[in-house]
Amino acid sequence: METQRKARQEDMDPVNQREMLGLRDNIDEALHRLVQDYQNMESLNRDLEIRAKFAETELELANSKLKTVHENLEAYHAHQASMLNALFRGLKRPLSVIEEHIDQLSQNNPSGEGQFSLDQVRAEVHKLWQIIGDLATVEAVHLGVVQLKLESVNLEEVVNRVAGEHEDMIHDKGVFLNKVVAKGLPSVVGDRNQLKVALSHLVDNAICCTPAGGVVTILANGSQPGDYVRLSVVDMRKDILGKMGMRMLQGTFSGSQSIEDEITNVDLGLMVTKQIISMHKGEITVESKAGKGTVFTLSLPTADSGCIERGQNFG
Repeated sequence: METQRKARQEDMDPVNQREMLGLRDNIDEALHRLVQDYQNMESLNRDLEIRAKFAETELELANSKLKTVHENLEAYHAHQASMLNALFRGLKRPLSVIEEHIDQLSQNNPSGEGQFSLDQVRAEVHKLWQIIGDLATVEAVHLGVVQLKLESVNLEEVVNRVAGEHEDMIHDKGVFLNKVVAKGLPSVVGDRNQLKVALSHLVDNAICCTPAGGVVTILANGSQPGDYVRLSVVDMRKDILGKMGMRMLQGTFSGSQSIEDEITNVDLGLMVTKQIISMHKGEITVESKAGKGTVFTLSLPTADSGCIERGQNFG
């Protein structure tokens, strides 16, 4: 057989011999590349396995850190809630005592001036009660204990309600309150009562700081391109808003005041307003210049903007 095969090879045409040799070389080269590709694939798989294990370890470490941060955050919130509850309880006791003494003094039929002073103190105590309640509600929303009741809100109704609730205050202070609401003002999505509280605190601050005979104006209008509604409170205060108040609202200011003035002019109501507007995915800015008054501006997303969905809960 071997003799016959060699004989056939010797009888094969030289051209065919070259073709067969070339084909064999091509096959050998292809097999060699295949082996190399397989070896490269094996090396790549090993490298991928090492990287996958490394990534898995990194992921486990990140999850562990995230869990620790989450636990620390929960502990912080719990501590914060405990401290605030203690603060609220601590404030309620002296306020209750003050109210009791006011009632006792009122029973002694004080003079007209004395009764006026008692009424002023009673009003301030009532304001403190209100701020304590508002702060407690805002914190409860942040902690998830209470959720915002989101619905479509007509801001003109909110403006009218706030203005009505301040009629006695503007009468006693001797200032005027104007309302300017744009026609066709878009609705916003929010908690109606909380938005009323936010605006009410700004109006409180504006009326308190505006001298007798001055004017406080509430402006409500849309903004371009229409995704936000602007709600402004403009007053005629002589001094600028204190630095602490500015920092609460993250605004800008001009002029200078002493540290004592800063502390004296701190209004906790501004803190409540800032928190409420933040929870509504809105913004608050303030411009304050000595002798020219202060302008608070709330920017709230409209119901059609998609920034807030009805039924969405957040703090």
